[in-house]
Amino acid sequence: MIRMEMCHRVLIGVMGAVGKEYGADSQRMANNIANEVGRQLGKELVYRGMIKDNMETDEILDIALKELDVAGQYRTKTTTKAKVYEIKDCNICPKKIGKYPLPATACPLPGIVRGLLQETGRHFDETYPDLKPGEVCNIKLKLS
Repeated sequence: MIRMEMCHRVLIGVMGAVGKEYGADSQRMANNIANEVGRQLGKELVYRGMIKDNMETDEILDIALKELDVAGQYRTKTTTKAKVYEIKDCNICPKKIGKYPLPATACPLPGIVRGLLQETGRHFDETYPDLKPGEVCNIKLKLS
């Protein structure tokens, strides 16, 4: 577990630096960087046989979030227009865990989710984060 906690700190530090450097535009930059992280995560999970072609999106995200030990609690809500992943007790929040006094968000989760799903052949229109660091963060996938 300590290795994962160290990986969390690396990600928190990178996102904290993004937040400091890009200010109000930090979430856009965090999404771009974390998208590549998600793609790499997807490749590795497929390579290890943990993700298969016939899996549903929820199952893929469940496996990835558990492997990353990202959230203490999360749940999925589905509406006619979107799928929303509600995350509480996030372990990689640059504001809550890293204590970065950022003027905006720099959350890696929307980008990780997007990259992971793209890499595993799941497509959707866009991710829309509704982030409240230290409280509840929602990542909405707009359904095509």
